Amino acid sequence: MVHPYLKVIPMLAMVLASVLTPIVLGYAENSTDVDVSKLVARAMAIQNMLRNTLALNLSVQLREEVEALVSVNISDLTPEGLEEFIERGRGVLARVEEEAR
Repeated sequence: MVHPYLKVIPMLAMVLASVLTPIVLGYAENSTDVDVSKLVARAMAIQNMLRNTLALNLSVQLREEVEALVSVNISDLTPEGLEEFIERGRGVLARVEEEAR
């Protein structure tokens, strides 16, 4: 049985991501260069949120997707790879939220 507080983690993660994304994107639009450090910070935050979801009772397929993203070495990713990781991570977090309900 999943503890009721564990169900809140993915929802809080999605709220945090939805609040931070426009702020970070606003900074990126105002600069001519993509600030890689901000992309790394976003990717690391998403990776940590995904790591926390492993405590939930997830389906085998979703757990494998989460584990795959958690095992990615973020420092090896290009800016495009970071953006792809962030989008994929947000999608998986959304699926975790749906499954946790």
